[in-house]
Order: sequence, then C-alpha cells, then structure tokens
Amino acid sequence: MIALGRLLLALICGAAVSVTPPEERRKRRLSLAGYAALRDTALDLPGIRAWLEGMGVPGAAPLRGGGGGALLTAGRLTLEGSGSGSGGVHEAEGKAASYGVGQGALDVGMMLVQKRFLRVYTLAGVGGMGGGVSLRPREGKGTPDSAGWGSLLLRGGIGIDLIMRVWHVGVTVGLRAGYQSAAFHVQEGEGPEIAAPRGWFVRVVAGPLVAY
Repeated sequence: MIALGRLLLALICGAAVSVTPPEERRKRRLSLAGYAALRDTALDLPGIRAWLEGMGVPGAAPLRGGGGGALLTAGRLTLEGSGSGSGGVHEAEGKAASYGVGQGALDVGMMLVQKRFLRVYTLAGVGGMGGGVSLRPREGKGTPDSAGWGSLLLRGGIGIDLIMRVWHVGVTVGLRAGYQSAAFHVQEGEGPEIAAPRGWFVRVVAGPLVAY
C-alpha cells in the first residue's frame, strides 16, 4: 500500500508540471463518458466476515456485483458520479447468511494532462456507503439475526484514461486509484460492529465517450 501511495504521488507531481497547449484545450472543451466498473477493490468482505465470526459462523462467500458511472469534463474541470454494489450468500454451521454492501459518490477534479489519447486528473469526492447482513437457521425457523450500517464516504485520488477516438466518438479505458475513509458510522441490529470499507482503492473502468 505504501508503494501504491508513492506511485500516486509520483504520477500527480509528474503530471502537474505538464502544460497542456492552448490549442489542445480548445479542441477538447467538453466530453462525456459513461462506463462500467470492471474491477473495484473498494467493496470488500472483512467487515462482514468479522460480524459472521462474531455470531458463530466462520467464513463468507465472495461478494458479487458491479457498478458504473459517468465523467463530464469541461475545459480543465472534471465532474464524476459513480456507484457500485455487491452481495453474497453463505451457509455454515446450520445457518444461512445473506449480505450486501454498496456505495456512491460525486467527485470533482482538475485536469492535469489532456492529450488526444491520454488524460490525467485529480479526484476529490463525497458520498455515502452502507450495507447489511442477515443470519437465519438453515431450515428457516426462528427470527433471523440482522444488522445494517451506513457511513459518510470521503475519498481522494487520481484518474487516468486511455482514449481511442474517431472524430467525436470513442472508447475509454480508465483507472481510478486513491484512498477512501468512512466518517459518521452508524449501525443498528444485533452482533458486533461491521467496519465500513476504507483504505486504498483501485477501480478499472471502460465505456463509450463523446467529445466536442
């Protein structure tokens, strides 16, 4: 994780000294890209696994889900909205558990590098995240144990997009990397506290682009 932090810092510092020529900025005043998340490390299992272990159920099946978003650029300003969610089911010790986690945020940033086939920009976002878990006897009798949580999401990082474009239409493949924190954590229900996902994150995204 420390190495990733150093890499992000080096990318930001290196990009900051790059000056985009005025004619390049005029050619790309406005763009809109929609994308699907191919990989997102921000949604993880440790908090859910710890809750299940505290309730006497070891392990947890992998989360499955997806997400997406849209990025609008106007000159050097960037505005991005994104969301993702995933869930899973797990059976052990005569009990069945179902659980899920999701998050969404709005990020603003400043373009550092803007070329025909590459752009690099900062990200600073705020949003929310939450999830829940339910645990019941496998035969379905009795009242299930459950817990739900929510938290304010704060994050910062950098975005890098590779662009393949013909005239005004193209495709982007991008990377979002940074650090996210969880503030004002609240939880209701039974069992131990479910920790919100926080720390370094990496998202790989891809989708169509329209630029003017």
